[in-house]
Amino acid sequence: MDDYNAAMIGKVVEVLVDGYDEDFEQFYGRTFADSPDIDGRVWIASEESIPEGEFVKICIDGLIDGDLSGYIVEELEMTTASKITLIRIAMIPVFMVLMYLANNTFGLWMLISLALFIIASLTDFVDGYIARKYNQISDFGKFLDPLADKLLVIAAMVMFCQWGRFPAWALVIVLCREFAVTGLRLIA
Repeated sequence: MDDYNAAMIGKVVEVLVDGYDEDFEQFYGRTFADSPDIDGRVWIASEESIPEGEFVKICIDGLIDGDLSGYIVEELEMTTASKITLIRIAMIPVFMVLMYLANNTFGLWMLISLALFIIASLTDFVDGYIARKYNQISDFGKFLDPLADKLLVIAAMVMFCQWGRFPAWALVIVLCREFAVTGLRLIA
């Protein structure tokens, strides 16, 4: 049994929570495949309360008295709001190609790229609205949404700089500011 347990370290398993042990100050349960008759527990490190009978995904990181122990793995939730943000990111290369085809002249390509920029900007409002209204706020979305905004705006500024309509020094200032703000947010 010890070889089996040692081989499980690093794996993610689904665990049925059976209760809380006051002595170890940890939750415990059994893997989905185990029956209640099997003598062995999976210890679950969690700061939040876990209701009995709930299934949680655990990453096994060690052993406690021969039993598996691990921590809850948060899954990357692909919410509707996050999907909209990913669509906005996918629009950026298309926007750049359209701007390149416009070649600094007002015409059909410039109008199409402007329309795409407006649509991409509106998706920022839409994904934020959906995330708040339907409680789809996630860590993934908190990270990805501002990144998508920055990429879209910087893509437009780079094209304007390429055409000579936006000074390079201003682009450098904006880029430095964005990196500084992002760095400060990561520290805080």
